[in-house]
Amino acid sequence: MDRVDGRVPLDNPPYVFGGWLLEATPAERAELERASVKILADLHAIEAPADAFPALRPPAGTGALRWHVDQQHAYYRWALVDDGLRIPIIGLVDTNCDPTPVDFVIPGNDDALRAIRLFTSKISDAVLAGRQSYEQTQLAEQKTAEGAGAEEGVEYVDTSAYEQYEKQEGEFVEGEPTEVVPTEEAAAAPAGDDESVPQ
Repeated sequence: MDRVDGRVPLDNPPYVFGGWLLEATPAERAELERASVKILADLHAIEAPADAFPALRPPAGTGALRWHVDQQHAYYRWALVDDGLRIPIIGLVDTNCDPTPVDFVIPGNDDALRAIRLFTSKISDAVLAGRQSYEQTQLAEQKTAEGAGAEEGVEYVDTSAYEQYEKQEGEFVEGEPTEVVPTEEAAAAPAGDDESVPQ
């Protein structure tokens, strides 16, 4: 397999967050990689694959790609369209293509490497941005649902910093309120409307 220089599309596959692959040891991951490469090599080593797997042989006069696409269309119609759910088709359409079956046409050169790089990079960026937006929406809905159980009109205020300050000043006492003994300065002060001065 040859190396091709270019931009690697962004990706954030689900198995990087959890699951058996993430939890596997480095030795187990190495064994999985070796086994995967061996399976691919064994598949490519099969002589006359069309004879070994006749179900995978395209009909006479039909190319393998066209046959594969037709199978996908048939499955799509059977699984979704026949039940009334139709997913719009977004397609890259070159000048030698028929745009009729495509709902959203993206005009472009489908056999130019730079064009394909541009399309794949933009598509992968859009998918990741959409996934991030969806996750943020889910998180916001979760926070809203958690806060729905709180009493309406009551807002929680964190007073821990103020209490710490009062403790340092020696004026904050936890427990039942105690009677305040007026000092001489407070007793000498003239009575007024100030409620903070003991009467």
